[in-house]
Amino acid sequence: MKKIGLFYATKAERTSCVAEKIQKEFGKEKIETVPIEQAWQNDFAAYDCF
Repeated sequence: MKKIGLFYATKAERTSCVAEKIQKEFGKEKIETVPIEQAWQNDFAAYDCF
């Protein structure tokens, strides 16, 4: 499976909770969560999918 970046908003409490659940289900080795407020343009290029 390709490397997946899951970008989420930290200001929305439910969004970060759901992002953690998705990462837990698929595994940290497959999905990396990234707070969108801290993401830079080159962060998007680091992933095969987002």
